[in-house]
Formats: sequence, structure tokens, C-alpha cells
Amino acid sequence: MDQTVNFVNAPSVAKERGIKVVEIKSSRSIDYASSVTVTVKTADGEHLVEGAIFGKNEPRIVRIDKFALDVIPEGFLLFLHNEDKPCVIGNVGILLGEAGVNIAALHLGRESAGDEAVSVWNIDSQCSDDLMGKLLKIPNIISAKVIEL
Repeated sequence: MDQTVNFVNAPSVAKERGIKVVEIKSSRSIDYASSVTVTVKTADGEHLVEGAIFGKNEPRIVRIDKFALDVIPEGFLLFLHNEDKPCVIGNVGILLGEAGVNIAALHLGRESAGDEAVSVWNIDSQCSDDLMGKLLKIPNIISAKVIEL
């Protein structure tokens, strides 16, 4: 992107890039004044990510699909979608440790006990393809994805 995006030009920049912007006002009690929600439609389905600024300049991911979270968006992020069952977090931690991947922070979200859940792991390095394959073989893991910010 060659131009800086700001509050004034954001709507026109989004329109130029084919991004639909919808402003929604809510009376729900939250820790931030406003947020930005991005919905991505792919062949695999539709996903929603909501971000907000806490305090003066503390960005956070506050929702992924239907799950409320409080994620610091920096570095490498490992996103896991899983059944909310015992041993999932422990097994992931063991595999990351065995692969030499340090965990900086862990953020969890679920709607109700025993249903589906998401976890976002701030990690200090990329996961190899071999490690991603092992993570996907953990019982109750539905999907796994790493992004670098």
C-alpha cells in the first residue's frame, strides 16, 4: 500500500479495494470506544475478526468469529480452533516446547464449556510444517494457522 490510511480517507481507500465498510453502534458495555470488524469470505467459509484500541495506543484483537478474546497482535500468532476438551492446551504446549518454540502469551475464548473454543498463542518463532502437522493430529484440534505480524 503506497498511501497512509487514516480516519478521513479510510472509507474511500476501502471502497477502492473492494472492501465493504459497515458502521454499527452498540450500547453494550465494553472497554473501548470503537472497534473495527473485518469479515473475510473464502472458499473455506466466512471468518470475522474484530480489533480495538485500548487506552491511548494498545491494539487488541477482541473477537474471532463468535469468540470473545483479548489478544495482543504482535509477532507470530498461532491460531487454534478446537473442541473444548481436557488436555488440548497441555498437548499443544508440550509440542511447542519439544520443537523449541517459546510461548510468550496465551489467549483463550469459548462460548460454553465443552463446546468449541479458540486459542491464540503469541510465540517467539515460526512453526515448521512438521510441527503444524503434529498440532493438527492432536485430538480435538479442528484447525491450526500461524501468521506473522
